[in-house]
Amino acid sequence: MHRTRLASLSAVFVLVSAGTAHATFPGKDGRLTYNRFDDATKTLSISSAKPHGPDERQLTHFANGTTAQFTDWSPDGRLIAFDSDQAGAGPVTYVMRADGSHVRQLTDTAFSADPAWSPSGKRIAIEADWGDYPASEGIYTFRFRKSGLIGENDAVRVTTAAPDA
Repeated sequence: MHRTRLASLSAVFVLVSAGTAHATFPGKDGRLTYNRFDDATKTLSISSAKPHGPDERQLTHFANGTTAQFTDWSPDGRLIAFDSDQAGAGPVTYVMRADGSHVRQLTDTAFSADPAWSPSGKRIAIEADWGDYPASEGIYTFRFRKSGLIGENDAVRVTTAAPDA
């Protein structure tokens, strides 16, 4: 099933929360995250590096043929939210520590992707369909919690997908 990504989730928080604009987290420049594709294993992994030099680190180490992508740093710089298809049929949202440890699945659906932290770090926005595409496809937010899976009943729908023209 072909899916088209909705508008940037960062824009949702800009529209929803007024205030001074700032980077993902304040302070000096921190590490960057990016994707690296391994042609031999057909795996898309998340890596990080310093903004002005080396010290590249691969953060995700999933099975061959899996994808991990669309990262967003928590405002305090301690966690990274991302999506991956490592659990099965489609991408779901995960969180890990900034060093790649303690990877934890956040959402319980077959399609929940492209996470973005709120400026306070208390909520995360995702694009999801909760297994009911296209009727339930849209952008949702949920309160970040340290344990348990997030389901549709835990999320607030912010927008819906535009009907096909």
